Order: sequence, then structure tokens, then C-alpha cells
Amino acid sequence: MSSKKLFIATLIFIAFFWLHQTVGLKLGLIKEVPIEQEVSEPLEPGKDELAVADQKPSKAGQLEAEEQPEQTDASLENANQDEEKEPPIEPEQITLRNDFLEVVLDNKGAVIRSAALLNFYETVKHRDRVRLVTFGDYAPGEVIYANQLRTGNHLFKIEEQSSRSVVFKAVLQGQTIVKTYTLTDQYALELDIDISGSEQEKYKMILAEGLEPLGGDDSQERSMFSAGSPAPKLMEVVWSENGDHESEASKDIESPQFVPLLEQEDILFWAGIKDTYFCNVFLPEKPFNQLYVKSRFIQTADDKKTGVPVVAVEVGGQVKGVFYLGPLNQEELEHVDKSLLNMINYGWTGSLTKWLFMALKGINQYVHNWGWSIVILTIFIRLLLFPLTAPSIKSGYRMRQLQPKIEELKKKYSGKDMETKQKLSQETWKLYKKEKVNPFSSCITILPQMPIFFAYFSLLRTSISLRQSEWLGWINDLSASDPVFVLPVLWGASMFLSQSMTPMPGDATQQKMMKFMPIMMTLFFLSMPSGLVLYMLTSNLFQLGQTVLFKWRYEKA
Repeated sequence: MSSKKLFIATLIFIAFFWLHQTVGLKLGLIKEVPIEQEVSEPLEPGKDELAVADQKPSKAGQLEAEEQPEQTDASLENANQDEEKEPPIEPEQITLRNDFLEVVLDNKGAVIRSAALLNFYETVKHRDRVRLVTFGDYAPGEVIYANQLRTGNHLFKIEEQSSRSVVFKAVLQGQTIVKTYTLTDQYALELDIDISGSEQEKYKMILAEGLEPLGGDDSQERSMFSAGSPAPKLMEVVWSENGDHESEASKDIESPQFVPLLEQEDILFWAGIKDTYFCNVFLPEKPFNQLYVKSRFIQTADDKKTGVPVVAVEVGGQVKGVFYLGPLNQEELEHVDKSLLNMINYGWTGSLTKWLFMALKGINQYVHNWGWSIVILTIFIRLLLFPLTAPSIKSGYRMRQLQPKIEELKKKYSGKDMETKQKLSQETWKLYKKEKVNPFSSCITILPQMPIFFAYFSLLRTSISLRQSEWLGWINDLSASDPVFVLPVLWGASMFLSQSMTPMPGDATQQKMMKFMPIMMTLFFLSMPSGLVLYMLTSNLFQLGQTVLFKWRYEKA
């Protein structure tokens, strides 16, 4: 019986202890004391148990604490302030803008995220502004360390900001990176990078990644039959090596990793990427020594895969220079650096093309229309060539008068044997010599115009001034083909009229070819720039007027 009572008493004690420890803690009737806390010491008013526990050193650390001087209240306050964490940096984009350029800077990497030209559009129909920098895998201004660590994935703190300038700062790998961007009054964006720290090393800085948006054919050479379509970008990596302009087509850059572009290091005054009309280049205060390039394949708007060149340079602890993000315009390029003018490609008719542009520019200052400037300059050129073309037109009209006599010679020497044909040729040439007629006069008329034709052709494909320039109502881009084919048809009609007023070759086959020529050339000019066809039409009409004048003069005589 006694053992039974002892068992019941033990159960009651265990139940009471469990209720005491469990229910009492939950209801707050008792407080749990940490093992390391000395509860014998009374608590100061206003301090909780956890604060006292934090201030009590462990036995293992008492000897070390005794050796160090006692901390004052001021030093404790400073220590607490140092331990306070700064608020997290949020992603942010800042826009700098002037009358020419709008630049979007991103604190993720402190890079140029977008650069849009405010006065230039992709096409006449689609009024999207030309963007020389768009959201891509790499961005101008990004720093890449030697261990391939990309700072473009790191958020920078914005230290200072104004309407034209931004200062970014970040601490990475024990080094402090400070980037300052300043937008000038035109197309120049200044960049100052300062990297300071215990270890100085070489790093790569991204200059450019393509000039988007792209089409699938932007890396292909333009054919004569596609010349009137909106010009492909034909991107090139460009640089100034010892003062000489150098370039590498983007289609020739195939490496997926950064590789040196130059066989050996040299002095590079600027580098970047350009296309037909625009460029993105960086001009440092201190020249570079090497360029690094790679290709990044992207899907274009027309679902084609094309390679985009990425350009970088290797630099040290500080970089200072300026980005030129703008058109290949002579005045704008000269404003930044005269050596940038070498990027304008005038083709093999370089000097003549430059002269034509200067003449057109001078005329346009008065008429304020590039189309009428082409008409006026063409008339002026034909007047200068008049001493060369007038004798040929006169000779051509004389040839027409000799046609009856030539027909008589053909009847007289109608045999098909070789001897008869030679005799006919000899007699015909005697007649030409006697009448002082040159049968190749038409060639003399064409030859002086050929260099001018190719110079105009190069000018219309490279001059940013003629890009998207209007003439009359339906001609809204002199660098593109006529959208309704009025100018090519008028040119074909003028060529047909000109042929009808000049003698045809005696051979029947040649006559058929000459009659077919206006049709063939009209089809050819359908895809040519309308400014070029305007030049040819004006030139043909001028020559037609000359022919009519000579005909009237000789018939009157």
C-alpha cells in the first residue's frame, strides 16, 4: 500500500513540475534566466536582460579586456555609428539631355545605358530616333577586371547629380571606383574614371557594343541595285593609329571572347564603332596601346542572326576622355577633334566628292533645299563642260546630216565578203574626215560626266546632310529611291528624246540595242537614290536643250 502511495506521489510531483515549467513560462508567471547571466547582480533601470548580457565579457575574454583601456561613452557611440549599415542602394537611371543628345545613365555598373540623337530618325516613315547605344549585354563605360569580374552587375551609389553631370561611386574588391559623366552642349559626353585602392591592376573598359537597332543585312556590302534602299549600317570598328585612320568590318570579327585587334601595341588616339552615317568613339586624354574586340550574336528585328562587335581597351587606374555620340558631320566632328574627319568615307572619288559637297553646301545656304541645290549645281557643271560637249553635239548633228550619203555607200558596197566590208569602212571614214565629223562624239559627251556621276553617288551614300532631305512633295529623302518612280521614268523619257534627235549607228543590231537602252537604264535607276536620278535628269534636260539649240541654228543657216 505504501509503494502505491509513493508511485502516485511521484506522478503528482512530475505533473506539477511540468505545469510549472511549461504553463508558467507561457503565461509569463516566471522568467527564463540565461545560463551565462549573473542574476545576483541587480539590473539598472531602463536596461533589459539582453543588454546586460551583451556588456558582460566571458571568462575567456576577461584577461584580454583587462589589458585594453576602458572605452569612454563617446568611443562607444562612434563604434555604434560605424556598425550601422547604410540603406541598400536601389536601381536607378538618370537622364542627361541637351538640344542634340539624350543620354540615360544606369547606376547598375555606372554605364551609358542609352544614347538617342534628338534630331535624327531611323526612317522617314518611322519616326523613331536614332539610338547609338541601346540596352545590351555590354554598355559603354563598364569596367571589367583582369579576373573577368564585371562591375556592370554592381550597383553604384550616386554621389552627386545635376542636370548635366552625375558622379557614381562603389567599393569593389577593396578598391574605390568613382565615375563622373558630364554632358556638353553638343554630342560629347565626358567621362572620368578614378580607381584607387591597395592594389592597382589593369582592367578593360567597354567603349561600344554595336550601333543598334540592326537589320539582318547591316553587315553586308551594298549592291548597286539596292543602293536606293535605306542604307545598311555596315558597322566597322574604327581607330586612329599613329594619326592614321584604320578600320575593321564587323563581319570579320568572329571571336566570342575578347582578343587583341592589333598585332602589336601602338599609339591609339581614339577608337570605337561607326556605320554609314553615325559613330560612337572615345577620345582619351592619354592614348591607348591596344584594342580588344569580340562578337556577340543577336537576333535582329527581321529575325536574322547577325554579329555585333564589342570594343574594349585596357587601361590603368585612371581614365579621362570624351565619348563622341553623333553624326558623321564635318562641323560636329571638327568641334571635337579634326582627326575624326577621317571617318567620313568619300569613296575612290574622294577629292571630287568633297568639292561637290562644299559646292552644294554653299548653294544650300541660299536656297535652303538640297534638291534645288543639286539642280543648280548640275546646271553650273554643265555650263563648265560646255566647251567639251558642244563640239560633240555639233558633230552628232552633222552625223545625222550625213546619213543619206552613208546609206548610198552601203548600197554601193553591199557585198558580204571581207574585201567589200573593208572597202565600205574605208570609204565611210574618208567621208567622216572630209566632213570633219567624229563618230565617237557621244562618248566624248559622256566621259566627262562619269567621274561626277560616281562622285554624286558616293556623296548621296555618305553625306549625313542629304540623308532624309526633302525636295518636292513625294521626294522626302534624296538618299533613298523615288517611292513612286517619277524621276526614273522622266529620265528614261528624256534619254529617248535625246536619242531621237541624234543619229543612230548604221548597224541594225546596234540600233536595236540603242533603242532598248532607255528602258534598261530606267529599270536600273528605279533603285538609285533620288538625288542621283535628279542629277541625271537635270543633266539630260540640259543636253537636250543644247541639241535643240544646235538643230535650230543649223536648220536656220
